[in-house]
Amino acid sequence: MRRVDSERALDPQQWLGDLQKRVDAAKLRAEQLKEGVAASTVTAASPDGAVTVTVGPNGGLTNISLSQRAAEHPPTKLGSLIMQTVGTAQRQAATRVAEALAATGASQDTMAFVGSFLPPPPDPEPSGAVAAAQVPPPVSSLVPAKATAARRAPARHEDENDEIELNFE
Repeated sequence: MRRVDSERALDPQQWLGDLQKRVDAAKLRAEQLKEGVAASTVTAASPDGAVTVTVGPNGGLTNISLSQRAAEHPPTKLGSLIMQTVGTAQRQAATRVAEALAATGASQDTMAFVGSFLPPPPDPEPSGAVAAAQVPPPVSSLVPAKATAARRAPARHEDENDEIELNFE
């Protein structure tokens, strides 16, 4: 039979108090992470302003706008420019999400794991453009989509500046 040293015995009230403090701290970190992720939506524009895109925290494209300058590009260059701009926004969003996680005090192992999914910067082509195949997939493609998620067609809007905007929200 084991004997319990009464001086070392755990006080139930103290144990519950410590547990409550840990729960409260976890709730605070979860709220901070939620706010950090919510603030990770990114809008990026191509260097010439022909393309502007917005991506959500998961890397999903939520908006794309083409200015009149887009018409100055041949289709293949415009496609590469769109993919380069989307890739830039996705990398920025993924970095912001990782920073939000780091701010909660995540362990080095957790950060190393998350960092392994951050898309690397693309290798520029000699012309300075980025080939579409070089842009990494969005971070969201690493997470299985819900089977019940409905795919919606983007709404198309044209404004008075002759810009075409596709909104995926």
